[in-house]
Amino acid sequence: MKIKQLKDSVEIEIEDNYDLWVLYKILKNSKFKIGTVDFRTLKIENKEKKIKTYIEIEPEKINFEDGRLRIIGKIVSASNEEVPLGSYHSFDIKVGNKYKIKKEWNDWEINLIKKTIKPKNKVLLASFDYGEAVGYLLGNKLEKIFEITKTLPGKDDQNYSKRREEFLNEFVKKLNEVRNDYPVIIGAHSMIIDSLRDKINANFVPIANTGKRGIIEMIKRGIVKQIEKSNRIMNETEIVEEFLKRVSKGELVVYGFKEVEKAIEYGAVEKLIVSEDLLFENEKIQELAN
Repeated sequence: MKIKQLKDSVEIEIEDNYDLWVLYKILKNSKFKIGTVDFRTLKIENKEKKIKTYIEIEPEKINFEDGRLRIIGKIVSASNEEVPLGSYHSFDIKVGNKYKIKKEWNDWEINLIKKTIKPKNKVLLASFDYGEAVGYLLGNKLEKIFEITKTLPGKDDQNYSKRREEFLNEFVKKLNEVRNDYPVIIGAHSMIIDSLRDKINANFVPIANTGKRGIIEMIKRGIVKQIEKSNRIMNETEIVEEFLKRVSKGELVVYGFKEVEKAIEYGAVEKLIVSEDLLFENEKIQELAN
């Protein structure tokens, strides 16, 4: 989500469906006004006419279903004088559109929106083992784009080598279909990497885990840093790892609402870690974040 702070409002541009979810979570319990250029049907001399005009509404309902965000409310201003103020209008918030939002913004809300800004480069991560292969696109979030699973015969089966070769070829074909221009990193057991290297051009790293656990292992080990350093999910993973390391060593770290609240009162907090669900739903935690 792109953001631009104006004199009396914030202008945001929706870039994908994740942005819609974040915006819904921020706005659903807020008092705000939202405006954009939209179509409005007017009745002029008993004829209906659809016009394009800037409309600002004061919302009364906000719904998020099946990946669609809809906001309904009364019109409080419009650039066309023929649009009746006080009548109802709805916005279907869409990817690619810009909206001006007037509300009392908290710092954590602005920071959260800024974290959704898409990096210039995304990375395609794949984890491969015979019988299980997955591919994920890593940007501001981890998005699964394919998964291939198959039960392969044991070493004693006469088709053992043939079935493994078929599975390997299926993985390579799928990866080539989705790779586009993304940098590709493939994680696999050391003994498998040579077989993969003969089939496809990519960056290869040895990993101990398979499936999504293998993808997370690659992120935790900082392998992605070689390709994309500025990455939200990687930074968050590093922060959580640092937190857990401090907990295990008994170093300067606190957890639990009361303990964190006390640390904030003392001005002793360097970083505050909180899940998005709690942040959106719990007013007390929002106060701590502010």
